[in-house]
Amino acid sequence: MLKFRDWLSSFKQPALWRYSMNIRANVAALSFISCSLPLFYINQVTLGIAASLGSIACGLADSATLMRHRYRDISLAIVVFFFAALAVTLLFPHTLVFVAYLAVSSFGLLMLAALSPRLGALGFASILLGIYAMILYSAKQAPWHIPLMLALGALWYGLWQGLATLVFPHQQDKDLLFDVYRQLAKKYQAHAAPLLEHPSQQTHAKLGSSVISLGPKVFIDTAKARSRFTQSFNELSHRLYQKMSAGEINLALTQLQSQLDLAAMLAEHSRLLDFIPSIEFKSQYPVQLAQMHKACSAIADYISRGATHDKRPLEAIDIHGLQLWAARQQAALINAQLNPQAMADLQAELQLAKKFIEQLALIINLLTQREPRANYHTPSHYQPQVSSNGWQNQWQKFIHQCHWQSNVFRHAIRGALCLASGLILVRAFDLEFGFWTLMTSLLVLKPNVAMTWKRFLDRFIGTMAGLLLVAVMLKWQAPMGLLPWVFCLAATLFFHTSARHYAVAVCCVTLFVFCGFSLNGEGDIILLPRLENTLLGILLPLVWVIIIAPGWHKHDFPKQLHLTLVGYQQLLTQLQGMLDASDNNQQAQLTASLNTCVSNDVNLFDLWQGYLAEPNRNTRITESMLVCSYSSNLMLRLLTRLQSRAHELTSAEGRKELQATISLIAKAETRLAHLSKSRLFYPYIARHQQQVHGQLEAMIKQGDLNALALLKLLQAEITSFTLLHPAKNRA
Repeated sequence: MLKFRDWLSSFKQPALWRYSMNIRANVAALSFISCSLPLFYINQVTLGIAASLGSIACGLADSATLMRHRYRDISLAIVVFFFAALAVTLLFPHTLVFVAYLAVSSFGLLMLAALSPRLGALGFASILLGIYAMILYSAKQAPWHIPLMLALGALWYGLWQGLATLVFPHQQDKDLLFDVYRQLAKKYQAHAAPLLEHPSQQTHAKLGSSVISLGPKVFIDTAKARSRFTQSFNELSHRLYQKMSAGEINLALTQLQSQLDLAAMLAEHSRLLDFIPSIEFKSQYPVQLAQMHKACSAIADYISRGATHDKRPLEAIDIHGLQLWAARQQAALINAQLNPQAMADLQAELQLAKKFIEQLALIINLLTQREPRANYHTPSHYQPQVSSNGWQNQWQKFIHQCHWQSNVFRHAIRGALCLASGLILVRAFDLEFGFWTLMTSLLVLKPNVAMTWKRFLDRFIGTMAGLLLVAVMLKWQAPMGLLPWVFCLAATLFFHTSARHYAVAVCCVTLFVFCGFSLNGEGDIILLPRLENTLLGILLPLVWVIIIAPGWHKHDFPKQLHLTLVGYQQLLTQLQGMLDASDNNQQAQLTASLNTCVSNDVNLFDLWQGYLAEPNRNTRITESMLVCSYSSNLMLRLLTRLQSRAHELTSAEGRKELQATISLIAKAETRLAHLSKSRLFYPYIARHQQQVHGQLEAMIKQGDLNALALLKLLQAEITSFTLLHPAKNRA
């Protein structure tokens, strides 16, 4: 009951309100509803469905950032949609020609992704719109009838999008910024969670069939939030870069960039919020840990609201009291009557708690001292874009991707074969509403097994849930007057959930498809066809992605680990160069290298997450990948702390230890590069797992260290990966 009340009260929070007011989702929903319902009410249901499907397809093709690109893309989409649908209606009765056309056109349209992401989105949407034309085809109608309605639906979406841009010029960027801060707040909450973790949950937590300690559990929670934050951050950063490089410099964009820079700094500071108290420490200082948790949670709540200018929630945090407590406890520990080992452990944990509190104070100071910008200027790092979109350049880009090593080429081959084989099966077995099979296959097919398998499960679960709701509505004979309202609600929920909660979106699609067919007098005949077409549609892409270059994450992980270590070596090498040169350019390069290291570490964790989504995964490989990801993340934290203490490495001893660390990383790179080319990598990591775990535990318990101690710790962690020679593992 308490959880339900908490959930209900969340509707009053601005965060949920902002999420429901997402401009892109709402424009798509308004376009969809406004071009279908009026036609439904004048008994033109087929035309209403056609217009609404054209609106959906245009929304998928709308991926541009600049306004001139958006208008150009939508105009091009309208023309391409009309002719793509016209080709379907003309070739539909001729099976052999139609299969050949579908295979060739699908390959060509999917290959547009080799030219640019915008053209890739247009190509995908054009294939989907062609399938919509197949679903709506009727021999009784003129060939141009359905293509025209699909194109008009796309035009209607363009008009809504243009109106929304005029009224809310930067709302989509603001929505992305809100998502950046929301994901960052989740990361802060994940860092606060272990402070109040129940003692019975502290020793271990389950992950599938594996048992992991609290350290990796906290790492998994924070890394998931970091991965989602990085995705939103990179998308918004790319959009702002494109706009400012194109000359769209104004106060609103500059303020957005300022808030994005603040989010980057907050993310970097959160990397050092790594305190996992022991059971003894929790029993001894429960009040202070609760206060630390409350302070971190208050910061997370403030960030989730977009780090607004109302600083009263931050001023209410008694961070000074926590700082005084930490200092007094360290002083009182000197006279405590404890055995030496207990004294050392408690002292180390107090040092970690003090470091956590100081980090919170630093973050609070960063947020409270920030002032809004009153003017704007052109940032120096934004250079005008030089267009390279000539036909010769585009053709060269297309040709360079036409080989088996290209992900785009392989995916285009998979897509063409999947859709062609689906069409053959639909025609061979004369499946009712069989072209839902092709639509399902296109939406489920992804570039690798992990992503396709996740879509497979989401599509199946969402369809079954939707059909269950449809069965209930049929059982209770839902009145016709209710169907348009269900149609509108389901469509709105679909657009709000399609990006993050695909299973929910599929359930909503099933509902509004049922409502549309019911308004056309065919609602009672869709249950079985929808089920059988979904089952066939989700099986085909899974089969083809396994046959053609499945992209198993366990094969990519060793290469990414090697690339991550290369990034760490380059960072230390640039740190070494900065100590010699001491100029601003070196500092800027060092910051860029650290950002690259963060990106590599995120990609490494994402590969582990992707492997968890694959069918038939191996428990030992799962644990080995987790150990490597966790170890890499702790190395990144050490490097982050080391960067802030670089001035302590100017001595001869500091330079010597830095060079020794670089040499160790180079040796580890060579070892892992050799292992990644064979099947020895995971057995090698499994044999070293105890040593790595032991070193990780030691790293977690370390207090505030100077630069030399950080280098020693980093060397020990790298050495734990290279204790044995690969030749001995064969014995």
